[in-house]
Amino acid sequence: MNIPPRPPGTLTPISILVQSLMRDRLAAHRPLLSRHGRRLRRYDPRKIGYFFAAGKHTYFYYHGRKQQLRSSLISLQRRLVGQHFFRIHRAVLVNLAHISRVQRPSPKAPARVWLGPKRCVPVSRRARPDLWQRLGLRKRP
Repeated sequence: MNIPPRPPGTLTPISILVQSLMRDRLAAHRPLLSRHGRRLRRYDPRKIGYFFAAGKHTYFYYHGRKQQLRSSLISLQRRLVGQHFFRIHRAVLVNLAHISRVQRPSPKAPARVWLGPKRCVPVSRRARPDLWQRLGLRKRP
């Protein structure tokens, strides 16, 4: 079998895959930057349990303290796509590594995920099947 040579500058499917994996790996170690007055603070995204939007602002908890970012949830979702973040609600982007418990929906209560012993976040009906798949859970019969 004779494989024709590729023109210079074109990428093979393997090299495209390697480049995307490297880009995701580099993005995973990039800290989030947030301006507080004149100071610029760095946050490790792996230590953040979830981001939530309220009005025009995006917030998150870091070491138990509420912090504010000047970026939208959509831009955060795109930036953190290679990591364990998942959009479970219109206003919530959650780190899957921080989920401690999942409450399945019942007639009286919506589906929820628990981030530690006290923080509970609702899961939208649209996001529920994809979240179950990402967490390796079965659908109810």
